[in-house]
Amino acid sequence: MTGMRPDQLAALILTVSTLVGDWQPRNGRRKVLDLHRAVVLTLFLLRHDNVQDVAGELFGCSQSTVSRGFRRVRRADRRTR
Repeated sequence: MTGMRPDQLAALILTVSTLVGDWQPRNGRRKVLDLHRAVVLTLFLLRHDNVQDVAGELFGCSQSTVSRGFRRVRRADRRTR
């Protein structure tokens, strides 16, 4: 789905986690997607150019959750460039 080897994906997730900090909030409602799934979802959207509604169906969440996760992971990606 991502086009990456497992070791590459693990390294990317580690990099993103250092850039975004705490993914899950300490208090209140937890995010539907954990960081791993958010990164995979972002790679899926970038690689396959699917609409967010389709990605939400595949990942078991709403389009708005897909949008928020995608934006946050992409912001972290832009900081590395």
